[in-house]
Amino acid sequence: ILHNSATSLEPAAMKNHTENQAEMSGNGACEASSSISSQTLSSSLLDTEATTAASETTPNNSSQYQQHTLTSKVVTTAEIPSQKYRSEHNVFERIGMHGGPITVASIRFPPSSPSFLRKYVDADDGNEENTEKNHGNIDTNCKQEGKNSLYNTLKMRGRVVFARGPWIESHILFPKEGKGGTCIDDCDYYHGIKEKSSYILTNFRNGPIDVKTYKILAFGGNNDGGNSTFEGIQGMAFPSSSSDLISVWDFDAESMQERNVRNEKGGSLSHLASIVAYGGRRLGFLSGGGLWNSVHKNNNEFSSSNAKVDDDDFATIPICKTRKKGKEYYASYLEVSDWIHDARVLDNDWNQNRGCPNQSNPLHVFLVALGMANNFCEIWGFHTIAPHTDMSLKYTNTKVDEKVALVPTILQCITCDVRCMTYSMSFFGWDQIGGLRVNSNNTIPSLVAASGTVLGEILVWGAVSDETKGDRFNSNVKVEKGLNETAQKWVSSIVGTEAGAGRTFESSKMRVGPSHRLKGHLGSIYSLKFWKNGIYIASGSDDRSVRLWKLTALENRDRENTNLQNDIKDKGDFIIDSQSFHSYTLIWTGWGHTARVWDIAFASSPSNADPRCDSLPILISAGEDSTARLWSPLSSEKEITYPLRGHRCESVWSVDACEGIIITGGNEGCVKLWDLKSRVRTFRTRTAFDNLKSSMVNLPVPKDKLVQSDSTPTPNQEKEFYSHTFDKYVHQTDSKSSTKIKKKIAQKKKNNSKGQIICGIEFFSDRNGEMANKLLIATRAGGCFSLNLLLQSWEIHNNWDQFVFSFDDAKIMDLDPSTGSCIGVHPSGERVLVGTTVGWIVIASLSKNGDTQKFAFSCPSYRPAQSISWIDCVNFLVFYACGAVIWWQLDSAARLSAPKVLHIMTLGTSGIPLCHAFDSARNNMFIGDSRGNIAFFNLNRALASGDSQDTARNPDKILSRVHDKEHVTGITILVKSGVVLSVGNDGCMHQSRLDHGDLRKLIRIPIPNVTGLRHVWNVRQPNGDESAVIGGYYGNDFVVFDSILGYEFLRISTGGRQRRQDLFFGFANNSRKNSFLYGAAVVVGHKDGSNSINFHFSHQFNDDISDFGCIWQKQDINEFYSIGHSVHSERVNDACWVDCGQSTYLLTGSNDCLVKLSKFENDQFICVAELPPHESCVRGVCSSCHKDSSVSLLVTCGGKLSMEFYLLDHQTTEMSDHCTASINSNVSFLCSYRTLAKSTIDHRMNIVRAIPLLPADSRCHLCLAGDSDGLLHIVVISELGNSRGTTIGNLFSDSGRPVLCIDLLRCYDRILAFVGTTSGDISVWNFPGTVAVKDGNCGLNCLKGVMPHRPIFVFKAHHAGVNDLSVGSSPMSSTPMNFCIYICSVSDDQTISICTLYISVYSSQLCLKRSCLTVLQCASDSPLNSIKLVLDQSTFHQIYVSGHDEQISLFKLVTIEDGQPQIKFVSSSPLGTDGSCLACFHFTKQGMPSRLIAAVGGEGVEILSLDFDIIHAAKVLTEANYLLITAGAGFSADSGLITYEDMPVEYRDFCDPSSLIDEPVKFQQFWIEFSRTYLYTTPHRGYNILDEWCKRTISSLRSNIE
Repeated sequence: ILHNSATSLEPAAMKNHTENQAEMSGNGACEASSSISSQTLSSSLLDTEATTAASETTPNNSSQYQQHTLTSKVVTTAEIPSQKYRSEHNVFERIGMHGGPITVASIRFPPSSPSFLRKYVDADDGNEENTEKNHGNIDTNCKQEGKNSLYNTLKMRGRVVFARGPWIESHILFPKEGKGGTCIDDCDYYHGIKEKSSYILTNFRNGPIDVKTYKILAFGGNNDGGNSTFEGIQGMAFPSSSSDLISVWDFDAESMQERNVRNEKGGSLSHLASIVAYGGRRLGFLSGGGLWNSVHKNNNEFSSSNAKVDDDDFATIPICKTRKKGKEYYASYLEVSDWIHDARVLDNDWNQNRGCPNQSNPLHVFLVALGMANNFCEIWGFHTIAPHTDMSLKYTNTKVDEKVALVPTILQCITCDVRCMTYSMSFFGWDQIGGLRVNSNNTIPSLVAASGTVLGEILVWGAVSDETKGDRFNSNVKVEKGLNETAQKWVSSIVGTEAGAGRTFESSKMRVGPSHRLKGHLGSIYSLKFWKNGIYIASGSDDRSVRLWKLTALENRDRENTNLQNDIKDKGDFIIDSQSFHSYTLIWTGWGHTARVWDIAFASSPSNADPRCDSLPILISAGEDSTARLWSPLSSEKEITYPLRGHRCESVWSVDACEGIIITGGNEGCVKLWDLKSRVRTFRTRTAFDNLKSSMVNLPVPKDKLVQSDSTPTPNQEKEFYSHTFDKYVHQTDSKSSTKIKKKIAQKKKNNSKGQIICGIEFFSDRNGEMANKLLIATRAGGCFSLNLLLQSWEIHNNWDQFVFSFDDAKIMDLDPSTGSCIGVHPSGERVLVGTTVGWIVIASLSKNGDTQKFAFSCPSYRPAQSISWIDCVNFLVFYACGAVIWWQLDSAARLSAPKVLHIMTLGTSGIPLCHAFDSARNNMFIGDSRGNIAFFNLNRALASGDSQDTARNPDKILSRVHDKEHVTGITILVKSGVVLSVGNDGCMHQSRLDHGDLRKLIRIPIPNVTGLRHVWNVRQPNGDESAVIGGYYGNDFVVFDSILGYEFLRISTGGRQRRQDLFFGFANNSRKNSFLYGAAVVVGHKDGSNSINFHFSHQFNDDISDFGCIWQKQDINEFYSIGHSVHSERVNDACWVDCGQSTYLLTGSNDCLVKLSKFENDQFICVAELPPHESCVRGVCSSCHKDSSVSLLVTCGGKLSMEFYLLDHQTTEMSDHCTASINSNVSFLCSYRTLAKSTIDHRMNIVRAIPLLPADSRCHLCLAGDSDGLLHIVVISELGNSRGTTIGNLFSDSGRPVLCIDLLRCYDRILAFVGTTSGDISVWNFPGTVAVKDGNCGLNCLKGVMPHRPIFVFKAHHAGVNDLSVGSSPMSSTPMNFCIYICSVSDDQTISICTLYISVYSSQLCLKRSCLTVLQCASDSPLNSIKLVLDQSTFHQIYVSGHDEQISLFKLVTIEDGQPQIKFVSSSPLGTDGSCLACFHFTKQGMPSRLIAAVGGEGVEILSLDFDIIHAAKVLTEANYLLITAGAGFSADSGLITYEDMPVEYRDFCDPSSLIDEPVKFQQFWIEFSRTYLYTTPHRGYNILDEWCKRTISSLRSNIE
């Protein structure tokens, strides 16, 4: 029985006695019994019955140990089968990668061939002449609208394809929920297509969109193709898809016929493969994945608007190879001779000129060029064959395309004369888009290679050249046999014959000198890209620079040879042989990255962009500083916008740009999408923003109006002015009071020498709820101005302090405008509230209908007003500095009546209320103050108490100092999970939750790269998850970013947080628009006393603002800007599974100082929660849970001897199934462990394990951690926590060597701790296992028993450090009072060590009978990192190990009664990680097969499963004498066919043969259609397994007979 990371095992004979001991109340008798038992255990483990047969050396400082020698020791050598055997007998199923580096990422669009475009284009009657005639009657604008519609439709079908480790995934680019979650119909998605604009869309077919996510192991998941073990993917080519939609704009009736002839004839690689993947020494071919290669096969896929998208799962195209004995076999990849940097594919139509013997399976021939690390290139030829029926790829972890196989042949090897190691290589000349073929004269186009060396030099040389030009290359090319000649002979040898892999072909070789040598970089070159027909080369290097090189003409050369554009447009030969009159020159260097530059890409405007937009290229670079940077090298030396920050890791490995969308892949396992138009200003607009190169304008604020003293109205004028509205108010003013008012007004209207002072600034909309389009400013001189953001024009309103009628005094009041402190604009934009320091709130009109009335109201004794916030159109809140918040309500019926008070909420703290969040569904109010406190008010409870509205109410709960003593600046509520999020000036985001009306703290997470937070908004992702978008400051920059994913939306330099400023931000309402829109206004004061506004705006600000929604309205996000969960950016050091009943979690800790809690469901991780980070790396994680408990204890440890404790609530996990990507309502902070002595950053905890203490109702756990100084830290933790928030423990000295691993095991009422160190020793400690809780407090002093001073047993397990160990216990069959303890360990010495302790129970006392050590040498090809022991009596005892060889292996522990255990190899599987840690969990969910799930950590976490039903069946088969095989409807059901119980009624009727006579037509139609479903369904794999098994059995019998 495995119990998380700690094993809790009890012999069956001792169970009852243990339960009795646990039920005792903790009196003196029980304590004495426990003490005697522990002493007996210690002595009995030393007084063994058997004498020693072999001695074992004790540690050098053995004087502190009581010595015990092993009874026996056996050393054996592992018998590991061959690689082929291990591949064929792999029992593991690889489920997927969780996290891990994204090495390649790209966006793909439907192919550019007319065959695909015609699926969206139909002529009215199919007559081309009529079609062209109709097209000629349509004006240019209609044509453009039609092209835009087609462009949007095709772009909406785009997919994001990326590689994570050995896995490739394909996701929809623009998600939109549809029926069943599998496909959506875009009939209404892109609306507004008029009939007259049907130039291309005459009969537009809106077919469904495949939104399914596909993934596959690129190289099959088994090492079946060679000896290399590296599975990582370094690049991909896409034959069946396009990187742009430029073909839409070239698609017209005139050129369609020509395109059909050129692109549609013959077999194309795009018909076969969707991805050509390469990495390490491997090359693989994949089909499917939603990348349209199946469209070429089935032209009727989109035959109607109601068509359904069939599953287009990825499938591996097998490669036929030859073994040494000449026998053919099939592998999932091709292994080549060197590391692959780049690959290009050249399709051809040679088979059109030659006969093809098999018309049902036409021959496909294509070439692949591979650029290698040692600066050479290999040209491979591939042709298709029909695979044999006994194709042996059944053991692969992926789906296999069983209809076709590829036969590889190496044709030519081209070597550059400059032999050196290269870190990058890029090709120019063979396009990756499907449809490019050989030249019209059947010659192979040229191919240019650019190599980036480790010495900072770029070599440009010709990999393939046009041989028809004769010998013009002089000494640059030494040809043994040309590629064109070689390829012709190769094609001739395979056409007309049944070609297979067994045929041999003589390849040719070529040596080429470099045509150009580019020097300038100061470090290794990691990335190279050609642009614009090879004229430009961009490079990124180890020296942190990005450089651009241009092919320019040398001086004093013939001008006839300098026409670059014409020559290079056709082929790359000009680059190869032009070194005599042209050379590449460094024209630009970009400095900005603070670390190495990994990848670069060119971006241009989308295909449907305004032709007036700038055509200059944009260069994008990604580096090790966690950023991607944008450059315009032909126009600017500096970056053209702020760096793209969105990856929570150091390295951004991949960058690409397609159709105005930038895609980046990071080391943390996420893909980020960036809208180019939102980041770079390349498009012209129609309004005042035209031709602005900057995203900021400075607008002066108008001067305040001076009001003359004689403008004060007389009492009669006042009465007449207000009589038509306020009949109930009678103004009793005399001339004397009127004169007094005049004098006061004249005094306050004098010029203020201090200049203009702004008291409030706020964006608003006059369109009632739409995105802000105006800015309002109020001054302390009474001025009120609104700025039209689109027109950049000011509107001056009446002074807010003039002619203000007081609702309290029923007269015009004398209001001092210098008391103005804040403003709040009504949601309709028609009026504004102005708050003052004396407590008055003024209502002023902003409408243009001549309404100049202004009114004032107040609540006595509440002042000054700090801020105003509208809840809706009639309710608003006023925050007062006296520590109160008043809820006011306007009378919607009587527009000009006095507002009434609904609630007066006093905080009861010393802070000033600053922000709030209101839950309208539950009437809950949350208010944050300036002292870091959050107050909670339940307004339903307040109303139920019967208090009057004017009565101040105290909070129902106050969370004190959740943000230390810093300001709480923003609060929001996540509706689904019920989590209350707050941010503050401490730079942290705090999570709390309402639990049965009580607000309690959860966790507080520091937000990286910010010094103070200002806003937090709740948004909803396209998949329905809620997320938090945060705004805050990093120095003087204001940033808005997703707090969960780390995605940065914008960064604005504001000059600091002390300036008055406001911001609006919103997402697009649909995916047609750019991702977001923003505007920010910052007040800038000048020396002359005037003010101006720095208005920052997004580049697409002048688009239709109504297409965007404000983020404070809980805006939905219609686009994915991040794909994948952000897991860990560095190596995972430890992992453990946490079982919460219906939910299962994986807890991981990493070198990136982060702890992640990932929810595992349906073989995938659906969300990832982040716990507060450590100061240094996280070395160990574990969990502990009492039986039938509703909470689990989570423990993390790491640098500076820190341990953190959290509680995971099981009940809450069931309610938060749709929790956000990183915000969980089920984890709460418990306490921290700190040592009394100050520790350094290098002094760290290496490992921690926890186990429950008895009795269970004590809710206590024992935690044991080992540090780098060889000390053991033991802590007793109660689930109830303590008020201090910290805890302390005891220290025990082990061997003085750093502790590397620990495991805990419960035996009776004791806990045995097994500790492995760097010396290779394993020591056994004996700790008390029960606790007596006193007065609700729990600690080490509550343990019942004697604490040990030294280990009770030490043995030498390895000659190197013990990297990991796992312990289990099993009863012995002879007597129920005996049991064995197995201690399994691994080390860098590549051995597996198992120490067996044989324990007997005498009168409830444990006695060690004997011990033995079994060592399995050479268990791996590299050091082993992790081991897990799973004891299973139903099948066999399993040992799982992983190590640096990137393999997980399963060994069988064979136990012999009173004998030496044996270790036998069972199976192994390759991994995409280095196996730094291993966690196993036995899934026994009801209604699901029993499986073991293994999580292997490293650079990411790979998940594998092992079906115990298969293991059990294998065990039964090996023990059986006879085998009865039956096959029935189960195979049909598993294949997706309908079985009898689900058949329609017609099935039962037509099963009667008499129906053939009664209804012959219906009978035959039904059975014909029914049989088609079986014909078109792939037979169940079980049939092939049985067929092959029977063939092998018969073959074996024949061999025996012979």
